[in-house]
Amino acid sequence: MTEIRERVSGPTSAQSSARDPIDRWLDVFVRLLRVPRADASRIRDELEDHLRARVDDLMVTGLSEPEAVRAAVGELGETAELAKHFKSAVHSRRRPVMQTLLVGVAGASVAAGSLAILSPNGMNSPSGTTGVSSRAAAATSEIVEASGQPIEDRVFEAELRTDPDTGYTTLADAISAIEGLLDARVIAHHRPMLAGIGHTRMDAEFEPPQLKGLTLAQGLELLAVPLELEPTDSLAVYASGVAFELSTQSFFDRRDAVLIEYDVSGLLVAPGGREINPHEFRDTVVSLIEPSLWGERARIGMVSTTLLVSAHPRIHVQVEDLLGRVAAKYASQRAARLDAERRRHVSEIAKYSAEVTNREAGLAELEAELAAAVAARAAARERVYSIEHELGQADGQNTVSLRLGLSEARDELEAAEKAVSDTTDRMVMTRHNITITQGQIRQHESYLVALTDPAG
Repeated sequence: MTEIRERVSGPTSAQSSARDPIDRWLDVFVRLLRVPRADASRIRDELEDHLRARVDDLMVTGLSEPEAVRAAVGELGETAELAKHFKSAVHSRRRPVMQTLLVGVAGASVAAGSLAILSPNGMNSPSGTTGVSSRAAAATSEIVEASGQPIEDRVFEAELRTDPDTGYTTLADAISAIEGLLDARVIAHHRPMLAGIGHTRMDAEFEPPQLKGLTLAQGLELLAVPLELEPTDSLAVYASGVAFELSTQSFFDRRDAVLIEYDVSGLLVAPGGREINPHEFRDTVVSLIEPSLWGERARIGMVSTTLLVSAHPRIHVQVEDLLGRVAAKYASQRAARLDAERRRHVSEIAKYSAEVTNREAGLAELEAELAAAVAARAAARERVYSIEHELGQADGQNTVSLRLGLSEARDELEAAEKAVSDTTDRMVMTRHNITITQGQIRQHESYLVALTDPAG
């Protein structure tokens, strides 16, 4: 039988560098499992894929490789308790803990593992989580052969077996062909697949599609036509340990629905400050992610700023991606607004700094002007004193000319004193304006610091 394993796509830079610590932890974990070797090996592979993908995610957030490895392992919880959890899951009749979607009609491959309650910024919510990031656990995945070829790309080498008399085939024959293609057992949940043609047995006959030369994804799409599935439905194959499960996507949607809470408080206020109606936000999510799905196969609602989604993990991947895109767009818009605001404050600082420079230059001119006015006042005052002294010594014959001269001298003194007073007032006002402008500069500088470093 062909070896089947999961491969989580994404960067591999952290995988090689973090290999030794992760391997050591996995060695301890597997020894605690005490399950058959095949199960232990499968679980180890699944956990290793998850851990390495999670290390990559954490390194993107800025953690170093050792920090990312410690955080990824720490998210899984205590090793002994986790071993008990996996040991119980191995003996359960339900699907594996880390189940992987192979392919739907669209050919999308998504890991449907343990999903955490995740906020749009990628941080786990403390309530109800498994300690596993949904980004890592629900990362885009493929099931591959040892050769590295995705299973959904394998090609049918023969047509479906048909009844020689009627030319019809059966669902059992189709399942047999898929088992041959996958080289693995296929567990078929056949009733949902046959509901469209009104049958319940796998030997019900229908017109065979031409599958030879098609990939598994293409074959499933064609096979849905004679089975008369709803236009919004499709056939899907999921990995289930060493076997596969086959049924309609609607069957898996209902069976594997997971309730996850998304904190969207940060998305209900647009970058410009406008508040978004929570129910309008929910309706937007519904309109953008498989609108025909919601109702019987998936549920969605809003409680305050929490988006509640009960749906198949493949839908949660789309929800998380959408919320991430919105968060990224908001972040980009806020960054643009902050940049524009920073530029405005820098421009204002430059403008006010130029005003201070000009006013300081004007102040220097006023100081020179005041010095000249003070000198002129002193000269005028000295002349008045001189004429008054002459008048006091005059014999009465030359007093007319002296009195005329004294009047002129006093007028000059009054003008000089006014010039001193006016220049002094202008200097006080200039200094006051400089102080105000310097305060405006400091205010814009404080705004700029707050925008650059809000914590500061």
